[in-house]
Amino acid sequence: MPRNCRFYALNNSGSSDSANGGTGKISDMFETELVDTNGDYDPGNGRFTAPVDGTYEFHFAALHRAMSNAGSGELTFYKNGSNLSVRSFGYSNIGSGGSVNDHQHLHITGIFNLTAGDYIEVYIHAQSSGMDFYTYQGLGYFSGKLLG
Repeated sequence: MPRNCRFYALNNSGSSDSANGGTGKISDMFETELVDTNGDYDPGNGRFTAPVDGTYEFHFAALHRAMSNAGSGELTFYKNGSNLSVRSFGYSNIGSGGSVNDHQHLHITGIFNLTAGDYIEVYIHAQSSGMDFYTYQGLGYFSGKLLG
């Protein structure tokens, strides 16, 4: 039984930012696994799949950038293809005073009960035009572990 399940993945190469104003899955940007004790995170599709029933803790972070407009962005966790929140787990608002080329590091955390075979992904729930989420060189990561 894989009772010591844990992973930590980041982006060291490849695509490093979301589309301008884009939404959709972002957890598939992390090709470098620094830790993955059981191979439960798949960098090819950005999914963590629970190997056993239990309570799991997840963290996700990315740099939210205002490239040409002020605005906002939101990140959320999905379980088995459905949003676990009515809206999102984290919100960022940049440049409300009219500034651009600014950024914030947005971090979200969640603790969820999973059944073996359930999977967790991270999505951009909403994002203003002229903004993106940047994950290159350790500025973004996806991690998780079995709590028990």
